[in-house]
Amino acid sequence: MKYCKKSWVVVVFAILMIPLSTTALGYSDPLITDDIEDVSGSLAFLLPQSAWSFLDIKSAWFSEISTEPDYLYASIEFVDLTLRQWHTIYSFCWEYNGKICVANVHLGLQGDASDFYASCGEHTEKVPDGILDLENDIVTIVVPKTLVGDPKPGDVLTKPYVLSGMRPFQKDHYVLMFLLGEIGKDYAGIGNDYSVQY
Repeated sequence: MKYCKKSWVVVVFAILMIPLSTTALGYSDPLITDDIEDVSGSLAFLLPQSAWSFLDIKSAWFSEISTEPDYLYASIEFVDLTLRQWHTIYSFCWEYNGKICVANVHLGLQGDASDFYASCGEHTEKVPDGILDLENDIVTIVVPKTLVGDPKPGDVLTKPYVLSGMRPFQKDHYVLMFLLGEIGKDYAGIGNDYSVQY
């Protein structure tokens, strides 16, 4: 399994808690920055903005490690990343070679394990690694480049944007999804393009 640091804490399981590891990559110049306290959604108006801080996007960026050139790290920073019991989705999206690529994580109900995904066009696969850094309020999806078009050094990933959303139900509850959609959500973008380094 690939992680940003050689040292990491073993995934912890607990009631109403979701597996996490401890450290995400740092950043100095994010591709995307966003205003805070701008969470919307079908029921967002019922609570103060501070109640939605786990959805409230601050910034996002790509990073790479020279010794692991086959991976792209897609990171999203939030106002206060805390684990909730409801179905939460965090997505990092961009365009490459005319296709929309996505790296995202689904945090399940009742403390279910998180699922990390990557897609490009219509093809989606689970990815084995991702990091929920609760101390620094950062989600990072570790994306094999082969799953997102296999970009090479010098190639440009364009029109990046990020999304967050929460649903009080599983993703296959289509009636509730139709009626409520995301009860809380945030959007940030379009950000600066990113040139692949390795």
